[in-house]
Parts: sequence; structure tokens; C-alpha cells
Amino acid sequence: MFKKSVVALFTPFKDGHIDGQAVTRLVDWHASQGTHALVVGGCTGEGNSLTPDEHEYLLKCALEGAAGRLPIIASTGAVTTHETVTLSKRAQKIGVQGLMIMTPSVVKPLGEGLVAHFAAAHGAVDLPIMLYHNPGRTCGKLEDDTLEALASLPRLLAIKDSTDNLTWPLALKQRFGDRFALLSGEDLTCAAFLAQGGDGTVSVTANVVPHLYARLHDAWRAGDLATFFKTRDAIFPLSKAVLCVTNPIALKCAASLMGLCRDELRLPLTPASPPARAFVEATLHKAGLLTPGQARHA
Repeated sequence: MFKKSVVALFTPFKDGHIDGQAVTRLVDWHASQGTHALVVGGCTGEGNSLTPDEHEYLLKCALEGAAGRLPIIASTGAVTTHETVTLSKRAQKIGVQGLMIMTPSVVKPLGEGLVAHFAAAHGAVDLPIMLYHNPGRTCGKLEDDTLEALASLPRLLAIKDSTDNLTWPLALKQRFGDRFALLSGEDLTCAAFLAQGGDGTVSVTANVVPHLYARLHDAWRAGDLATFFKTRDAIFPLSKAVLCVTNPIALKCAASLMGLCRDELRLPLTPASPPARAFVEATLHKAGLLTPGQARHA
């Protein structure tokens, strides 16, 4: 589950509410495109803007679309341990296959606090867990000694790293061996992350080109470097476009142009500016994802 092409799914909205039909269609499409798993309700999915009931509804729609064809990983990290445990229990109850839990933002816990936080979530459910390391959003860095303590939690199986520190996966592999699956959360360096010992990606860009991310990972595992390099080069400009402003602003712009959703976000996020939108649209055209006159302004 925590390997190869995992997509950080965006959340489609319609008139301020989750568009459940769009969610189900998206997940069905990802299953047909070779995506290996989906993270639902994370940062890309505007999870912090969702109520607990909306979070549950989103997961139910994703499970319906998946129909057992690919794992649904619920993002259940929150500022407090109590909320994290509650969201994790609810996600397990409705049938997700795994959890992704981010280190808490705002509060800046020390190492022992992080260990206690993850231990509480781990003890509350029976699901495999991926730890999400994103110091750019949480202002907190995972230290190796903290990971050493977390390694005692048997169902904490993976780490998603959303930094561009390409020495870290190699250092973790040398220290922990295969104890943790390592996944890149940084699209612009995801190919290099694999070469440094990574096992997969949790991608934003794969929302619009899931087939390319599936191909990237299949080529890497098969040792087909010609296909790997060609696919890497095709993905890079798309990643620059969908990440040109705060995620998921440009991503939703791209997805709306492709007819996958409305260009609707929840405040304080707002739609892409005209220059950003023009950059995204031009990149999609150049990649062959849009042809003249086919852009859909949903």
C-alpha cells in the first residue's frame, strides 16, 4: 500500500459542499489509470477545512469509487491528539485501508510529545500508518532519535517526506534499513528521491497525469531507465505548473481546465490569479492534456 504511485487526492467542491459524485468519478478514473493508492483528506484535499462529518462523507465517496480496486488512505492528522484519535477511529470504522498522520502543526511538540502523539493514534486503531513529515507546513522537524522511538510501533510502516532534502532518504535507509517505506511528498524531486532509496511518491501532480506516475514507478522497478528518464522529463514542467502557487490552488485550476472538477476552493484559499491560470493552461496545452478550444472553465 505504501509504495509506488500514491496520489494526494484533491477534494472537489460544488457550491460550498463536497461534490460526492465528482469524488467517486475521480477515484474510479485513478483506478483505471494505474494509481496504486490514494490519500484522501490531506493538505491537497483541503482536509483542514472539512468538518468531521464532511471528512467521513469524503472517505465514503472515495471507498465507493475505489470498489476494492485500490487502497484508500485517510489523512487523519490534526493539531490535537484527541482529534487525531477521533478522526482515525472514524476512518477505520467506515473501512479505509490505511492512515496518514501529519506531525501536529502550530503547537510545535518536542520529540517525546511526538512519540506520545503517534503512540496514542497507533494504539487507538488497527490500521497501517504512514507518518507525514512536512516542516514547511508544521514548523516542526522529525529528528532521527524520535524516529528511533517511533520504530517500536509495529503498524507505523511508512514516512512521507515533503522536503527537498535528498540526503535524508539515504540516511534513513542506512540507519533503519527497510523498517520504514519512504515516500516523496515533493513532486519536483520525486525521481531523485527514488534513486536515493525511496519506495514511492505521494504526488500532487499525479492528480492530472496518474498514468505518467504509474509509468514512472513501473519503469524504475523494471530497471527501464530510458522510459524512466523520458517520463521524469514529461512530469517536471507539469509539476512546476500545478505547484506554482500554494497547493492546491494551481492544481484545482488545472483540474477544472481538464473538466475534472470546478475551480472551487474553501477560504482562505482563493482561485489562481490570471497570470498563474495562464501559465497552468499553457503548460497543459504543451503537454497535450488540452487542445485549442478544449479548456473547460468549470
